[in-house]
Amino acid sequence: SIYAAISVFSILGHQVKRTGLDLSEVGSGPGLAFIAFGEGLTLLAPNTLWAILFFLMLLSLGVGSMFGGLEGILTSMEEIRPFCNFKRHTNMALVSLTSCLIGLSMVTQGGQYVVELFDSFAATLPLLFIAFLEIITVVHVYGLKNFSQDIKAITGRYPPLYFRMSWNYTSPTIMILIVIGSIVFEIIKPPTYTAYVNYSEVSKSFPVWAILVGTVLLLVSVVLIPAVALIHRPPDWRQRVKDYVNTCTCGRSSSYQLASYAPLPTVETV
Repeated sequence: SIYAAISVFSILGHQVKRTGLDLSEVGSGPGLAFIAFGEGLTLLAPNTLWAILFFLMLLSLGVGSMFGGLEGILTSMEEIRPFCNFKRHTNMALVSLTSCLIGLSMVTQGGQYVVELFDSFAATLPLLFIAFLEIITVVHVYGLKNFSQDIKAITGRYPPLYFRMSWNYTSPTIMILIVIGSIVFEIIKPPTYTAYVNYSEVSKSFPVWAILVGTVLLLVSVVLIPAVALIHRPPDWRQRVKDYVNTCTCGRSSSYQLASYAPLPTVETV
C-alpha cells in the first residue's frame, strides 16, 4: 500500500504540473492506470524496470482482492444446498466460470460502459449496506457484551472502550447517514457515464433501461440478506425484538437474552 501510494501520487502530481490540467482531467478509472501512469513511467530511468514493477503491483493487488472475494463466496456456498454437497474445487470452478463470463462482457468494444454500470450501482451502496447489517448483527443481535467476552476469551483482555463505542454508536450512525445521503444524491443527480464521441469525452445520463439493470444489480446483493433472515427467523422473534427495544429505550435489562454466551472451554497445556 505504501509503494502504491508513493507511485500513484508522485506520478499524478508530476502529470498535473507538467500538463497544467486539473487533477480530475489527468485521468480516472482504467485510463489512470494504463494511460496516465504508463506515460509517467516512460519518464523514469530505467523505464522498463519501473513499468514491470508497477504492473506487477497492480496484478498482486487484483489477485489479493480476488482471493478475498472468492473465499467469501465459497464459504457461503458450502453452507447452503445444493452446493454443500459438491466438492470445494467444484464450487470454485462454478464461481470462477461465472465470474469469467461476466468479466468477458467488460472487455468487449462497449465493455467500458458495463464497467461504469457496475461501478455506479454495484460497488457503492451495497457494500455500505452490507457493512451496516454486519455491525448491527454482531453488536445489536449477538450482543456487544457477548462479542467482547469472545475477544477476551481469545486474547485475554476486553477490546478498548474506543472500539466498543465505535461499534455500538459511531460506525452505525456514520454508515446509515452515508447510505441515506448517497440515495438522496442519486435521486437529485442521476448517475452518468462517460461516452466517447468523435474522440472526445462526453458525460451522458444512463438511459432508463440501464438504470433498471443497475437497480437489479444493487438489489440482488442487498435484498437477499433481510429475505433470508425473515425466512429463517426464530419462532419467538417478536418477543426478542420487544425485549431489545425495551432494553434500548427504558434501560431495563431484558428478561430474555438476545444471545446466550457459553464460555469457551479452557485448554490445559501439558
